[in-house]
Amino acid sequence: MARSLALLFFVGGAFAAVALVLPHPDGSYVVGIGIVAVSAFAGSCILLVAPAPRLPIAVFHLFLASGSALISLAIYWWRPGEIASSVAMIYVWVLLYAFYYFDLAAAIVHVVVVGGAFGAVLAIQPGHDAAATHWIVTVGTAAVAGVLIGRLSRRVGASAALDGLTGIANRRSFEQALEDELNRCARTGRSVSVAMIDLDCFKQLNDEGGHEAGDRALVSLAETWKHHTRKSDLLARYGGDEFALIMRDCDAAGAEEGVHRLVLAAPKYPCTVGIATWDRAEGPHDIVNRADTALYRGKSNGRGQIVLAD
Repeated sequence: MARSLALLFFVGGAFAAVALVLPHPDGSYVVGIGIVAVSAFAGSCILLVAPAPRLPIAVFHLFLASGSALISLAIYWWRPGEIASSVAMIYVWVLLYAFYYFDLAAAIVHVVVVGGAFGAVLAIQPGHDAAATHWIVTVGTAAVAGVLIGRLSRRVGASAALDGLTGIANRRSFEQALEDELNRCARTGRSVSVAMIDLDCFKQLNDEGGHEAGDRALVSLAETWKHHTRKSDLLARYGGDEFALIMRDCDAAGAEEGVHRLVLAAPKYPCTVGIATWDRAEGPHDIVNRADTALYRGKSNGRGQIVLAD
């Protein structure tokens, strides 16, 4: 997210710098364009060196809005003409980024920012031919492109994030969600727990009823557990007969209580569960390993247990 925005700032600054050494219209405010280029390069450097996982989302909104402001200043300082018209199309970058990375409401705010900034330039600077048409085509093109890219990315992301058998999150989306959640907890100081859940009777189901029986059990468990987790939790199929659960804002006691509800909801399929609560230092791989270790300790001690990690 930060690197993508840094790239946009860098390329925008490079465009401005290159345009300065090429023939440009008389009356262009060269010093102003230089300021735009330097500001864009500075923004790119800040985004590259900043600890991106710990940056609040508001920082990215601020940087993107400042990008819209730099584009508007460049249009104003180039004066009306072909270069200014070309620069206006860079607004497309802003809205592509907004619709790709932000939710719809936030992206629409950036449409308003772009529309307002470009409209202000056209209004206060005489000489722009067919200003209203120019505004509609530019802002409309940027907004439509952003909406289409946003919808496409969400469709692709949704299909890639789901387990094909159970319809719940898959391992890849679980790992990404866990990384994001640990970053959130690092910023906010909140707690998070992870549970690794293993179906005790899965091999027996497969041996007696074939793989279809095992598949039916997995689908049944996923469907049942979806209705016994909180909206803020993420239930995923981790692989084979193992499920994983992220419990936001949940300490060890709360996690144990939540997992106990899942076990009681599906008595037909006994499970062993390992639970780990984030220690505020470990990474995603480490907390999963601790939960897995607790899980296998429960397996070794007779199965059908809920075990808290050390």
